[in-house]
Amino acid sequence: MVHVLPVEARLKRSLAPIVATEVDARSNGAASSSYGLSAALYDVVVKVGSLVSASGFSFTVSGLYIRNSTDVRNNVAYVSVAIDTNNDGVVDTEYIFYRNDTVGGGGYVVPVFLTTTTYYTYNIGGIVSGSSYTWSGSVPWSQSGSVLYVALVAVDASGNRPGTADDFWVFWDDLSLNYYACDPLPSGWSVSGNVTYRSTVAGGISYAANFTGQYPFGFYFFDSGLNPVFGVNVTSASSYVVVCGASRYTLSVSGVYWVDLRPLSGVYEAILRDSSGNILARRMCSPSGSLSYVGFKNVNSFTLNVWGKT
Repeated sequence: MVHVLPVEARLKRSLAPIVATEVDARSNGAASSSYGLSAALYDVVVKVGSLVSASGFSFTVSGLYIRNSTDVRNNVAYVSVAIDTNNDGVVDTEYIFYRNDTVGGGGYVVPVFLTTTTYYTYNIGGIVSGSSYTWSGSVPWSQSGSVLYVALVAVDASGNRPGTADDFWVFWDDLSLNYYACDPLPSGWSVSGNVTYRSTVAGGISYAANFTGQYPFGFYFFDSGLNPVFGVNVTSASSYVVVCGASRYTLSVSGVYWVDLRPLSGVYEAILRDSSGNILARRMCSPSGSLSYVGFKNVNSFTLNVWGKT
């Protein structure tokens, strides 16, 4: 028997102090050529002291919006979560969550980093001068890579005057970052995005796991490309979907504690058990594809036991 110690992804939080962004458009003209951008960068890696997974990363921050009375009001204020998806130390993806005051124009949202090749935008509401608001958002669990920065951004897309005549300000405070950080993984385990995995165990016949996570989450055998070949996807407390290649079989059952996967010769079997080991439901199938890895998707913690021949 091979026993893998429990692994838990713990929710952690980081706080940052107050900071202000002030901005004016660079010139009068089209927004794409005349916008001005002011950004305060929070270096996540430096502040936290380690890489932070992008999967499930979330934030909240408050901001007081103030504009000059003569401002044109083509203003956007946003938070950008800047991600390195391929571990080369450079931002290539941004998730942008913005609020706008755009009575005087259509607003303008642009990535903060010149190296960004992909970005996603989310309109979370409007802003009125003199009022405080909350910006919050989260990165999808499926997103791979690490968060390098959180940028607090102000963009003015219209109007340029001397001094502060056409400026606006956002006074940011109470930045809170929430992310999952794993306890040290057992030897041989790796993480890729929302997948935690290891090579299949030589001689392993029965793989029994207890695990928790964010719906939907699951326990699988993967091929060499980390595509699920066989396993169980948990979609609710009473819905368990057996994944068998391209086929899906739903088992409606409550009280499941163990999921037992058995990749037997010629036929595979998924067994759902209660905490005492009693069988609650089972399904057999014969998927195509080779089994290179065993592991989990979207889990917070897991315990894995493997029985077989040595």
